Amino acid sequence: MAALFDSHTHSVYSHDCNTPLQENLAAAAKQGLLGLCTTDHCEVNCFDAVWLQRLQSGRQQLAALRPQWAGQLVLTQGIELAYPQADPVLARQIIAAAPYDFVLGSMHGSPAKKGMFDPATGPRRFAQILRTYFGELLQVVQLDCFDVLAHLTYPLRYASPQTAAALDLSAFDRQIDEIFAVLIKNGRGLELNVSGLYQSYGKPFPTVGYLRRFYQLGGRIVTLGSDAHHSADIGRQLAAGAQLLRQAGFTAYCYFRGRRPVFLDL
Repeated sequence: MAALFDSHTHSVYSHDCNTPLQENLAAAAKQGLLGLCTTDHCEVNCFDAVWLQRLQSGRQQLAALRPQWAGQLVLTQGIELAYPQADPVLARQIIAAAPYDFVLGSMHGSPAKKGMFDPATGPRRFAQILRTYFGELLQVVQLDCFDVLAHLTYPLRYASPQTAAALDLSAFDRQIDEIFAVLIKNGRGLELNVSGLYQSYGKPFPTVGYLRRFYQLGGRIVTLGSDAHHSADIGRQLAAGAQLLRQAGFTAYCYFRGRRPVFLDL
C-alpha cells in the first residue's frame, strides 16, 4: 500500500473551518498517514490584512507543534491561494510573505458564476457556469504563481444530481486540455481532490478520465488532498484516490517541500 500524504487540509486559520490544528495532526497520526500539509485559505479577490494575520498565526502554531510530532508525521506548511488573477501583483506578494512549502491555486464562486450554489440551477445555466469557470481557471494557470491546481471540477460539487446527470462534460474538453497544456509546460501539477468521494456528489475532483488525460498529455506532478475542514476527514478516501491515480497510469504522486515535489510510489 502506498504511503499516504494529505496535501490539502484546513484548520481554524481558514475562514470556513473551526478545527484546531492539533486535532488535524492527531487525526493524521491515527490514520497512519505519512504526513499532511496545512493549506489554509487566502482569497485574493476579497483580500484583507486579516488573511495574512490568520495565516501567520497558523504558521506559528504549526512550528510550535512540530517537535511534538517529529518522527511521526511529515508536516509541511502551505496555502490555498484563490483568485490570484484578481490581482496578480498582490498574489505574488502574498506568496512571498512567508516560506511556504506548497502553494495550491484555486477558484471557488464568483459573481460571474451566479447560481452555482443554487440546487435549482438547471443544466443549461450550469453549463454556462462551467464554461466561465474553466475560462477563469485558464487565467489562473497562465499566471504560473502556484505549484498545483486544486479541485479542477469544483463547481460540480454544487450541481443537483439531476443537473449533473444531464451535463455533457465533453463540451469542456478543449478548455480543460488548454489548462492541462499550460500546467505541463510550466512544470506545474494537478490535484486529485477526493472530498467529493465522501460528500453527496460521490466522485472526486476531477474524475479518472481527466487524470488519465493529464497523464497522456505528459503531466506527471499530481497530489492527493482530502480538502478536510473537519479532523474526521483528514486522510479520508486518500487510499481510494491513490487507486484512481494508478488506474489513470500514474506510478507515483507527490507532496511538496520548499516548493519542490517529493515523489512517492503508488
